[in-house]
Amino acid sequence: MDILGFLHLLRRRWVWLIVPLVVVTTAAGVYSFSQPKTYTAKASSYFSIEFGQSASDLFQGANYTQLQLASFASLAEQPIVLDTVIQQLNLPITTADLASRVSVVASTDTVIVDIFAEAESPEAAAEIANAINTELGKVVSRLSPQNVKGNPTVQAVVVSRATPPLEPSGPENRRNLGIGLLAGLLLGLLAALSSEKLDTRVLSENDLPNGLTVLGSVVTDKDASQPSAWHSTEGGALLPQAFSRIQANLRFASVDKSITRLLVTSAVPGEGKSTVAVGLALSFAESGARTILVDADMRRPRVEQYLDLEGAVGLSDVLVGSVTWQEVVQEWGDEGLRVLPAGSKPPNSTLMLQSHAMADFLDELAENFDVLILDSPPLLAVVDPLALVTNMDGMLLVVGRGKVRTHQLRAALQASTAAKANLIGVVMNRMPVPRNRIEKYGY
Repeated sequence: MDILGFLHLLRRRWVWLIVPLVVVTTAAGVYSFSQPKTYTAKASSYFSIEFGQSASDLFQGANYTQLQLASFASLAEQPIVLDTVIQQLNLPITTADLASRVSVVASTDTVIVDIFAEAESPEAAAEIANAINTELGKVVSRLSPQNVKGNPTVQAVVVSRATPPLEPSGPENRRNLGIGLLAGLLLGLLAALSSEKLDTRVLSENDLPNGLTVLGSVVTDKDASQPSAWHSTEGGALLPQAFSRIQANLRFASVDKSITRLLVTSAVPGEGKSTVAVGLALSFAESGARTILVDADMRRPRVEQYLDLEGAVGLSDVLVGSVTWQEVVQEWGDEGLRVLPAGSKPPNSTLMLQSHAMADFLDELAENFDVLILDSPPLLAVVDPLALVTNMDGMLLVVGRGKVRTHQLRAALQASTAAKANLIGVVMNRMPVPRNRIEKYGY
């Protein structure tokens, strides 16, 4: 994935990036600011050794002290020092608790030991640091070797007494917020990448299988998704321009033979195939072509609902010979569009659609109209569309953004290929309105 692709990913998955970032940073801030303030005081001691008077003896003594300094420092965190401090100060804590509040630093270049003590108040921190510092000197003197006079050879001198600190040392709110921000950012990036990999929805043309021709796209808009809003006003149909572009592209979709019989379908329900069928039919009618729209979805008809037409009698009744299509076809709008509803719901629509009566009916319509558009059920829901493809010039597949997944789309394409359907191309439906322009309606 290149930088541009990564930026597109973040734009699509910005919610997955922002939510963990905000949650983790907020949690880190709440935790940090809710912690009690702590104060740290520092006390220091200088260690020396009585080791002769010559320069050589002094040098050896200094080296010995330097080597033993780490051992002296570790005593400050041991019970031999801390137990006495707890008794002296009457602290209500255990030796382990006090050890967790103490840190000792032994310099590698000097013979000075720094003792840091942490407490809830400045005074308590200074008192503990001084007590440990003093007691450490006593313990070191007691444990060190004695000279010939019986005096300890190692001496500890307090060089810096702890004073109550003016500012708290913890909690470190800035550091905690920074850690929370970084952790939230990493978690958000991981969530965004994971959601991109696990999300198999078709969201853009990039998610389509290779080899498909995209004839156009229809944006998500109340005017684009409600054909009833396309009623003409002052003689002009309020029709989204996207359908005019799709109609224009259909002219170049088949060079050898013009598309006059068009089957409109989708892979799964809810992708907006009926809306696209209505829009294309209106666009053809506006161009002056004699156009008829047939609702061949006898299971869940939608065309009559979208156009507010009477749908009790229609295609199914024509096929069984109850009525003629001239008796039940209805005109919609001012452009001469003819619409044939699905009609009565038959017990087996597949048998009716693949019957000779259906083939003869389509041939008759082709003689009376320039363009015939059929709205059929989804490919993966039933086999009805596959029963119609042999009598149509081409099939148009509507892909609803976020409604179909890649494996479903591939299955639909495999089914159409097996039925030897002439798939002209796809129409991306329910697409977001581009930010750099506003989709205009009307002409």
